[in-house]
Amino acid sequence: MGKKVKTFLHVFVRSLIPEVDYYRKLIKTHFCFSIKYYISLILVLNLLFILFVFIRLNPFKMKTLLSNLVKSVQKYPKELRIEIRNGSLKTNYGRPYLLWLDYDDKKYLLLVVDEFATPEQIAQYRSYMLLTSNRAIARRVFLGGNLSQYSLKKFEDQTITYTTAQEVVSSFQRVIQFLPILYIGILLISLILIPLFSFGITSLYVFLSSVVVYYFLKYGAKKSIRFRKTLQVSLHAITLPLLLDYGLIMFNLSSKSLPFLFFFLSLIFVGGGVYEAYLDYDGK
Repeated sequence: MGKKVKTFLHVFVRSLIPEVDYYRKLIKTHFCFSIKYYISLILVLNLLFILFVFIRLNPFKMKTLLSNLVKSVQKYPKELRIEIRNGSLKTNYGRPYLLWLDYDDKKYLLLVVDEFATPEQIAQYRSYMLLTSNRAIARRVFLGGNLSQYSLKKFEDQTITYTTAQEVVSSFQRVIQFLPILYIGILLISLILIPLFSFGITSLYVFLSSVVVYYFLKYGAKKSIRFRKTLQVSLHAITLPLLLDYGLIMFNLSSKSLPFLFFFLSLIFVGGGVYEAYLDYDGK
């Protein structure tokens, strides 16, 4: 086991930046060697990612968060009535309704219901969500704070009252009761689904990068290369772009342009890897 870990770390370090001496050796190795490294890389990065997320969202903090949220919803005004009909929101309150959350010695404004507000006013309120007369605006916390807007026409007609709020409270209390079991269940499911999803998406990027580099060099630059070797080199050259991609997501620096940035970096590193490993190869 120790030998396998040492081998993986060695290949990982040498794969980060395409270099002639190492990448040239790759085209002499069996294709399965690179497949094993690529699968190991996906598994290790996803295990670290899942561990990072679940440490941040540990059950003790989550229980405290949900308990405080219950206290906030319990304060829902008895006289407040929020109606959504045919994509239009109206209240009988006469003023905005603000849902605050006390957590970790700080106050967070989770929701504002203001039928006279504009979507841009979510910045003034500094809230995570804003409901206006016809739109719902939400701040995507895990995607760099970008905003998403939704028409209330997508919502079913409904009336939210004090009774509705208390039903929500009951639901949260049941979640708190079974939180440890839910936490373990979600963790086990994540350990299976997230690596599989990541493997599928990353493999698509690897394949597309390999195809672009292969056809560009073979027919554009008129170089004699093999697609199998281009693909094999890609399995190693994707290391640093993949590492950067996970880093940006884990530290909440991702954006809509992240997939394009990842593909662009993949093309650069795959192209550099193929050049170092294959084009400059003299066959000795």
